[in-house]
Amino acid sequence: LVQWMIKIVKSVAGAGSERDILERLENDVTQLKNETVSNKATGFVLTGHSLGGALAEIVAAKKGIAALVWSAPGTLYSQGYFSGQVKGSVSEERMQRNVVAVIPDNDAVPRVDSQQSVVQRIQCFKKGHMPVGFFGGTRDCHP
Repeated sequence: LVQWMIKIVKSVAGAGSERDILERLENDVTQLKNETVSNKATGFVLTGHSLGGALAEIVAAKKGIAALVWSAPGTLYSQGYFSGQVKGSVSEERMQRNVVAVIPDNDAVPRVDSQQSVVQRIQCFKKGHMPVGFFGGTRDCHP
C-alpha cells in the first residue's frame, strides 16, 4: 500500500520512480540535518502523519535518524522494496532503534501493514469523551 501511495504522490509531483522520490527525500533530509545540527546540543527528529509518517519511518531507518510518527501504515512488507540495493537498511531492528509510531485505537490506517517500530497506543474519543467504534474509528481518529 505504501508503494501505491507513493505512486499517487509521484503522479502529482511528476517525479521518477518511487525509489527516485525516496532517494530525493533522503538526500533532502540529510542536507537539512547537516544544516540544522551543527552542534551536538541540537536535536533532529523526523515527524509525519499517515503517508508522511510512513515515509518518515523509512528514511529514519535508512539514515539512522529519530522519528516520531502518527497513524502511519506499517512497514513489514515494504522493507525489502525500500531497502533498495542496501539489503536490510529498512529492518525491524532499525525501525525499533529509530522510530516511535503513535497509533490511535480503532484507526485502520496503521493496520494496513505490520508495525515494526516501537508502538505507543493512544485512545481516541469523539466529542464529549465518547469512545469511537471500529468502523468509525478511521474517520474520527484519522483526520
